[in-house]
Amino acid sequence: MQQYKKSPFLRYIETNFDKVITKKLEEFVDIKKDLFLDKIDKISHISEVTIPESIDYKTVWIENNPHEDILKFDVAFATTVNVTGYGRYGMLTESIFKWFVAFCEGDLSSGLKKIDVVIDEYSCKSRFKNALNGDLVPIIKKEQYDAIAESIILKYYDEIPRKVKIIELANRMGLKVYNRRITKDASIFGQIYFTDSYQDLYDEESDSYKKHKVKANSIYYDEKAIFLYAVGSKKLTIAHECVHYAIHKKAFLFAKFIRFVCFYKFSCTTFN
Repeated sequence: MQQYKKSPFLRYIETNFDKVITKKLEEFVDIKKDLFLDKIDKISHISEVTIPESIDYKTVWIENNPHEDILKFDVAFATTVNVTGYGRYGMLTESIFKWFVAFCEGDLSSGLKKIDVVIDEYSCKSRFKNALNGDLVPIIKKEQYDAIAESIILKYYDEIPRKVKIIELANRMGLKVYNRRITKDASIFGQIYFTDSYQDLYDEESDSYKKHKVKANSIYYDEKAIFLYAVGSKKLTIAHECVHYAIHKKAFLFAKFIRFVCFYKFSCTTFN
């Protein structure tokens, strides 16, 4: 049998929602008893279906909808099912190993504290055309770049402008843009901050790092880093941070509560 590597998101679901999914599975198999008739040999009338073992979580598919905090995802899992009923020789119990899928959704912005679950048979197909990986980062193909860029712009403009003013776009997205030194060695072009925080930023006057209060939804870019390593890329740097905000917000929210640590920003280095 193929072995699946469990992603961070799948491990989170297994740890926090196993009881919820198991309960829904028990309800499903109790209602859908006849579903197992063609899987057993000696029982002709099923009286009870139970789940004697823990669920083996296999993989998860996650919908990529950057415009909603409601997260939809499908969890594929397998488990042993005990089927008890009457056969030719009286009451019998047969065990089968079967795959299922849990169709789930929950509010990521509130920390995914609860989820709604619907169970069905596993069909080997994901229902999502646009998907996120196990860290909730979008899976994007090269040929999709232009379409994604257009979708971001059209969310904030009635039509695609002939020339996009990047500061204006950032402001329409609710972002504030600041030019200041970030690191002494100019190793970072820009950073976007998703939450209010205090950050160690380089102060050129004192030649030291100082705590700086950063507000949520702020873009910082380092003009000196851009001058040293990529003259003329200021607009590209700001646009890059805008894309982080548009498509990586779910990854940020997930990282923030799954790792139980302070997680504030995405950084774009000059050396990658």
